Amino acid sequence: MNTLGDKVFLIQSADSQDEAFGTFNALMLDYGYDSNVYTLLTDHPSIGEKSTHGLAASYPQDWLDFYNARQYQGIDPVWQRLLQSPTPFFWGDVLDRLRGGSGLTDEQVRESLRMMNEAAEAGVADGIGISYVSPLGEMAAVGLSRTKGEKERRYEDMAEVFLLATFFHEKYMSFYERPQIPPLTLREREVLLWAAENKSDSDIGQILGVSPATVRFHWKNIFAKLGVNGRLLAVIKAIQLQLIMPQLIKAPYQTR
Repeated sequence: MNTLGDKVFLIQSADSQDEAFGTFNALMLDYGYDSNVYTLLTDHPSIGEKSTHGLAASYPQDWLDFYNARQYQGIDPVWQRLLQSPTPFFWGDVLDRLRGGSGLTDEQVRESLRMMNEAAEAGVADGIGISYVSPLGEMAAVGLSRTKGEKERRYEDMAEVFLLATFFHEKYMSFYERPQIPPLTLREREVLLWAAENKSDSDIGQILGVSPATVRFHWKNIFAKLGVNGRLLAVIKAIQLQLIMPQLIKAPYQTR
């Protein structure tokens, strides 16, 4: 039987996304999970992908089609839990909380439980959820499922599954070509930083000791480099690409 280190090596040795997912699927059988899904919880502009449930999947295709056609993300308690925290969890824990009082209305609870029952009937009965948040705020998730529910929750297995899922997630993402980060000049970064602090072009000009026309010149270059056509979009994209970190974002992380 493969050691945990052997399993990591097998995932890391994959030469394609399909091979990485196939290897991960095979390894999950050791833990009793016979179908799995890799999902983009949010849009991933960094790799040119939209939010997709089942970017890679061994779930029953009929269930995936049914789920996506009905846009079950809005009532899926597992999906909602994935958005809340990257801590891995058993689906059963989510269902226990749902039945025990979750802050939802009775109708919302009924809808969520109905959806989970439909999933179980389709062969997606019990599992583990794990989510990941990139430095750009993009969220992805790995879902592991078994055909039949199981009362015992093996946390030692969960720890190993979490490790292997993390290596799989990183390996899968590594096959995407990342866009080149545009080089910004120091002055262009300064313009963006002050704009993020809600300063007008006139204010920025006074702060930097240049004319408003010069500030507009820098904006023109910034728009061209970032591929946007407005100040707000430029600031948002610069933050996403980690080209700037405004004080409003930086403050909570500063050492006191």
